[in-house]
Amino acid sequence: MRPIIPNLRKNGIFLALLGATILAPDSLLMRLSGLSGPNMLFWRGLCSGIVYIGVWVFFEKPHLRQILRPFSASIFWFLIAFQVVNGAGFTIGIANAPVSSVLLGVATMPLMAAVLSAIFLNEKLTLRLTVTIGFVLAGLTLAMANKDGGALALDRSTAFGALCGLAVAISLAANFVIVRKNRDLPFPLGMGLGAILAGLLGLWMTQTTPFADLGSVLIIAVTGAVIVPCSLFLLTLSSRYTSASNVSLIMLLETILGPIWVWAFLGESPTSFMLAGGSLVVTTLVFYLRNSGTIKTRL
Repeated sequence: MRPIIPNLRKNGIFLALLGATILAPDSLLMRLSGLSGPNMLFWRGLCSGIVYIGVWVFFEKPHLRQILRPFSASIFWFLIAFQVVNGAGFTIGIANAPVSSVLLGVATMPLMAAVLSAIFLNEKLTLRLTVTIGFVLAGLTLAMANKDGGALALDRSTAFGALCGLAVAISLAANFVIVRKNRDLPFPLGMGLGAILAGLLGLWMTQTTPFADLGSVLIIAVTGAVIVPCSLFLLTLSSRYTSASNVSLIMLLETILGPIWVWAFLGESPTSFMLAGGSLVVTTLVFYLRNSGTIKTRL
């Protein structure tokens, strides 16, 4: 696979930061659409899948042999499967469980990425990375502590949300590791096919017509055609140039930036827990990246 965005190849952290920033308004638009989980899954999957495949065709201009070649590799099918789990897990979890439980499940992504990287890429889990993951998890737990009307109850709905978030964390971490290990894999094609399959799953699950209110469809189409593919494309691409653990850590910034968008447009002020937890996450990531030599500052 030929290099995509070659002038940014040497800066995986920048790509990941850009991807996380683009992803931040996603939760706001999901809320504004007012669509059910299956309907959102259908439109997001369909739109993002078309964009992923379009990007691949634009950059690669593939011939028939190039289109068929990846399907002979089992790892390509894993990439597709994990993309289905990612798309379906997050949307269905958000629609059917407390948001906090889903996000806390997703917050385990850096840990999952570190474990998978150690197993499949022989990348050591350093003490600094371990401590950073611990502080980020603590900050996100604090930020979510007072959401959904108080502390999370240990009930079936909460457990379902946590499992959905955990599935998203594992699938995204696995995809980052796959793309990092298999640099010639046409990941936009795999992600596109996985997204379309997730959309078809949403179509099968929906109990109403997916052609709902035009305004709602247009809003969710923006997330599916612009925000989701652009952000996840950049985040996945960045995993080729920096560790999957770094990408996973930076992606969690969306959990902090998302409520800021909701606050700005829906007037839902962040709680003191969210402010404290968000500050801890951002400070921890800045400290980690600065001491990793990624962010240079002048004193």
